Amino acid sequence: MESLEVISSIQSIYDNFSTLPNLRLHMLRVAAVGEQICDSWKGKGINKGDVVATLLLHDLGNIVVVDFDSSLGKKMLGGDRKRIKQWKQVKKSAVSRYGTDDHRATILMAGELGVSRRLMRILGEMSDLEFDVLASGDVELKICFYSDLRVWPMGVTGLGHRLDDLKERHRISDKDYAKMKGDAFKIEEWIFGNASIRPGQINNKSVKGYIDRYGVLSV
Repeated sequence: MESLEVISSIQSIYDNFSTLPNLRLHMLRVAAVGEQICDSWKGKGINKGDVVATLLLHDLGNIVVVDFDSSLGKKMLGGDRKRIKQWKQVKKSAVSRYGTDDHRATILMAGELGVSRRLMRILGEMSDLEFDVLASGDVELKICFYSDLRVWPMGVTGLGHRLDDLKERHRISDKDYAKMKGDAFKIEEWIFGNASIRPGQINNKSVKGYIDRYGVLSV
């Protein structure tokens, strides 16, 4: 499955994997951030389709780690909290099929879809904590990695705020956080050195048009 097919089929893909309502919205927002960056790109040629398709899939397996009894887990359900028992069953089924590692689950789901090697590679490198994205020469990977760092559970936010949220929620050590933050801001500087917009021009308002155009919010 190539990028354009993924994009055009994303509604049915989400339905097939019973993707959570707010998880769909998160991936749509991240994809919209990536597409806005691509549309403002003035550096060497990039493949916007690969960026958007990857980001529409990048958290597909997240359900295997959602704690539906936590405040964040309940927020992931959006207005669907009355069906929490059903969603717990969906999670149980997903765990039995894909395991409890959300990154591995995403890769397995993408493999079932038969996505291209290119998309599989970007997805794998995005989720590999040992992979040095900063040193990579892969432009699409850097845009995908950065785009995901601009969207927290409540919407598009600044890079610093998103990183602080990740540190708190995932209990990242001060040492690891310092490196992650340093690398992330260097990637941001590099990206916007090749774009015609600034980081602050990417926000909830700017991505809304992209999300509306994807047209896959019905759940």
